[in-house]
Amino acid sequence: EFIVILNFIFICSFNLMNFEYSIDSLFDAGNIEVLYTNQFIHYITFPIIGGFMFGYVTGTVPDVYGIFHMFMVATIAGGALLSSLPTGYLADRFGRKKTIILSCLFYIVGSLISFNYRVVIAVGRFLIGIGLGISSTCCPLYIAEITPKVIRGRIITIYQICLTFGLFLASVVNATLNYASPTYGSDTTTPIILITPAVPALFLLIGMLTVPESYRWLLSKNRIDEAIEVVRKLKQIPESNITEFVENILEANVLIEEDLQEQKEQKKFILCRILGDKIARKTLVMGCSLQMLAQLIGINGLMYYANSLFQKYVTNNIKIYLWFTPLLTFINLISSFVAYKLIDKIGRRKLALISLFGIISSSVIIAVNLQLVDVRYLKRNQNNNCRNFLSCDDCINNICEYCQIDENSGYTCVNYGANCTNKGNYPIYNFDNHCTNNINWILLLGMILYVISFAIGMGPIPWVVTSEIYPAWCRSTNMALSTTAKWLCNLTVTMTVFTRRLYETFWIYSAFTICGIALIYKNFPEMNQANMEEILHVL
Repeated sequence: EFIVILNFIFICSFNLMNFEYSIDSLFDAGNIEVLYTNQFIHYITFPIIGGFMFGYVTGTVPDVYGIFHMFMVATIAGGALLSSLPTGYLADRFGRKKTIILSCLFYIVGSLISFNYRVVIAVGRFLIGIGLGISSTCCPLYIAEITPKVIRGRIITIYQICLTFGLFLASVVNATLNYASPTYGSDTTTPIILITPAVPALFLLIGMLTVPESYRWLLSKNRIDEAIEVVRKLKQIPESNITEFVENILEANVLIEEDLQEQKEQKKFILCRILGDKIARKTLVMGCSLQMLAQLIGINGLMYYANSLFQKYVTNNIKIYLWFTPLLTFINLISSFVAYKLIDKIGRRKLALISLFGIISSSVIIAVNLQLVDVRYLKRNQNNNCRNFLSCDDCINNICEYCQIDENSGYTCVNYGANCTNKGNYPIYNFDNHCTNNINWILLLGMILYVISFAIGMGPIPWVVTSEIYPAWCRSTNMALSTTAKWLCNLTVTMTVFTRRLYETFWIYSAFTICGIALIYKNFPEMNQANMEEILHVL
């Protein structure tokens, strides 16, 4: 019943997104007409749910500020970093389907262990991270290998939309449980938050047992009869054209296999063979660059710590700032539909550049605002023990208060509770535990603009490109390497957000964004509307 309901939801969603239902042509492979069917929706539904798991497990972090919060995020990123690299071997050796099922087991076991979070939380979160590294490598690969070229970009964008929906749902669960708890971030709410990923992981596990293996993987293993049966079950291709369709893929595989055999005779490791092959090396650099860029421009520094930033720079009213992350993730979700509509129309390259120009604009807005808060509004006060702290950030981090004495004076750092009292007719502004001023609406505008800009381009595009550009003989390995690069940068960003003043951090993100614009403009061709076998000729 669960599978029937999910398929019904996805079929309705596809129709709402302007997919032509039943027998309308979706792409031509040579002179072969490929058809869109309910079976196709059923087979991609569950790998797409892998995107939901991606968002949900990274979003289920108790909203506790400081080292504990960073630790909770970093253990997942660390597990994903270590597991994404060997996933290439697993996906090649055992297939895409079995590898995704393995990730579900890690999700479930890790969530159950995390329930006793004070004792073995590190182990549980790390196991969840291992599952995340596996599924984030394998799910987009499976989707790309069974999807028609005309809608491949949009289908993988749906994977990203499900990712953003997972983030949104996790943030709502976190906010609701913490809001209802008498003690914010308490021992009561945290175990519930940490165990919830086990539920969708179980659904994903059950669903993956009902789908076949990728026919491109089966063909790469010369399991031709099984591949033909999968193509027949998909019902994308008329029966009379199935043999021709399979032969087209096999022809491309034969050329690749000859090349691969020649390199194997030289007894080279797979990585050496990739680096020695011009196309494989170029696509690997492209994929790694895109995945690293998507992290180094700072999206996770913003999303992981959104509530903390809102509490620190806007308001420390728990009834308000608890809901800021759900607001951002909802905007992220809605904006992802723009990418869905545009990615197969205007192409990956143009959409990435539009996205990056929006990101650089919003990053500058955020950096300037944070710098003004930290520096411009502070007035040195020589009569208290906190006088040496010249920025709001330094002031509140050293158990001082950041206050305005009257409407005409600047802000000053004072001893905790010393001067933040009403004096005469002038209200005294107490900025205990957060930095704020009358231009913080610009900070909110910058954060919202950043999320919108990221969602319409740099959110889905790295997954779309890395799932379609690699040669068949090294597709799993290159996908694993690029995903590993992503998680390495994710972990780096997670651990370094608060190592320097925040405005300096966002200036660094801005610099990486400028480098990304130059990189994509100069080195990335457009690969829209090309078969996976044809993309190599575009490069």
